[in-house]
Amino acid sequence: MQIKKLTNQELLQIYGTYSPLYFPSEELKPLSTVEWLLEKKIYHAFGFYQDEQLLAYACLIQIPGQAAVLLDYYAVLEQFRSSGIGGIFLQKLSCALQEADGIYIESENPDFAHTQADRKLRSRRIAFYERNGALRTPLLSCLFDVDYAILFLPCACTAPQTQEWHYANLNNIYLEMFPQKHYHTKVRITKL
Repeated sequence: MQIKKLTNQELLQIYGTYSPLYFPSEELKPLSTVEWLLEKKIYHAFGFYQDEQLLAYACLIQIPGQAAVLLDYYAVLEQFRSSGIGGIFLQKLSCALQEADGIYIESENPDFAHTQADRKLRSRRIAFYERNGALRTPLLSCLFDVDYAILFLPCACTAPQTQEWHYANLNNIYLEMFPQKHYHTKVRITKL
């Protein structure tokens, strides 16, 4: 198994093919937004392969001059789930980003689930990230009316991880990630 940085064309093909299958429609960015982020040179992706077979992929926001990155999408293809691939890929991804302080992870907040089944699923996702070394931050976010718990997977972080440090990093990412009109109306970070 190997991790590979994807070209923009590979990223767009994988995003367009698999993301609609694995993410709720309200969480999906339009393809034009992904293209805009690629043009800004802040959007990157990695694939996890066995031979030539894609097993999983991750899309990331990385702002030049900032060491922390945001995991925008993370998915294991359905036929490879429950096999340990997700944890292996996450560890390899954190090693591939070893120059980064760490990886911010937005995971749907269980407190805002509409059903008990949805709450269980959201809690399971957070537990997966925590089992693989991610820590809950003292932040929550709400993006386009979707509420997230914010986790942080340390890579090479030596900075003190205070609430203000996390807030500044995440806010800088959101400032670059969203056009100003959306940032001011559809983006909210809450300190706990």
